[in-house]
Amino acid sequence: MTDWTKQARAADDLTPRIVQSERRLFLEFNTARRADGIDFHWWDRATDLIPLTAWLRGDGRHDFSDADQGWTFDAAHRDGRLYFRQGDLDTGEIFVTLSVDRSAFLTRFETALASLPALGLNRELRPLSGA
Repeated sequence: MTDWTKQARAADDLTPRIVQSERRLFLEFNTARRADGIDFHWWDRATDLIPLTAWLRGDGRHDFSDADQGWTFDAAHRDGRLYFRQGDLDTGEIFVTLSVDRSAFLTRFETALASLPALGLNRELRPLSGA
């Protein structure tokens, strides 16, 4: 098995954003170029964010992966950096592979979680104190 993280392009401005649309929540990771973003279009409820949130806040000993309806997402933590990859599960095509400084990204992720509307906020998703 090859280490897919070696193909990642550094994107230290990668910023998570939570968008609300008609009672649905969508998570996006975007760069200033926006062409390098990752969309979590199959995650449309606050509870869908729980596994990734727990992984991001964890020790990073295990990689994270999710797939749904032809979409695939992988995440890894190596040497102080987070690596994200998005692709097409059916064809095997990889759309984007990015890396970002873990500490800076986690700060931005917690800020994005704090923007969740009160009705969609889930206890497991509340920002950590001191984040």
